[in-house]
Amino acid sequence: MLTCSILIATNIVDGIVAGLVSTCLMTIFEIPFWRIWGIAGVLEWHENQILTSKLKRKFTKDEHNAVSYTGILVLHVINGVLASIIFPFVYIFLISMFFINDYYCFPSCLE
Repeated sequence: MLTCSILIATNIVDGIVAGLVSTCLMTIFEIPFWRIWGIAGVLEWHENQILTSKLKRKFTKDEHNAVSYTGILVLHVINGVLASIIFPFVYIFLISMFFINDYYCFPSCLE
């Protein structure tokens, strides 16, 4: 059972690193579209801006609608890291569901 927890911890750490790298690369490729069309040109940034403004209004009782690039980028990184942490587990689940006879993913963990 110790091997199972080590493999899960390794997947989580790998997911965090992969999430940070992929989010940075994705941000670099989204910047030209942001410069051309603004916040509306990148859907995720637009959604993050709405979430940021709602959170600011809830906790600070402030009604200004200024764009918070810090909040946008923080939520962007959080989304990327969380998706990268979950991805290996979804992949293992799908592989074990469809190809259980051909490919065993972490047999000690599936018991």
